[in-house]
Amino acid sequence: MSQKDPFTIQRAHVQATDWYTLKRELFGITGNEHEASSILRSIESLGSDPTIDRYEIFPRPNPNADVYPGAAEVLWKVEAIRD
Repeated sequence: MSQKDPFTIQRAHVQATDWYTLKRELFGITGNEHEASSILRSIESLGSDPTIDRYEIFPRPNPNADVYPGAAEVLWKVEAIRD
């Protein structure tokens, strides 16, 4: 079952979990392997800054969803939250 609502992943969980397990978890949330990989790449690009507490992930409508058959209906934005 896929979710199209915002969700949060704690940095500590990302640090303690291997890439493949995270990808499976994200696939379970998004229902799409490409979207799960994209979220992971975004988290990786934010780096391992110890001031990051968590990552908030928000869906945005894909403007190309109706143009390209099979395109994801949402794109995911990843924001690092520092507390």
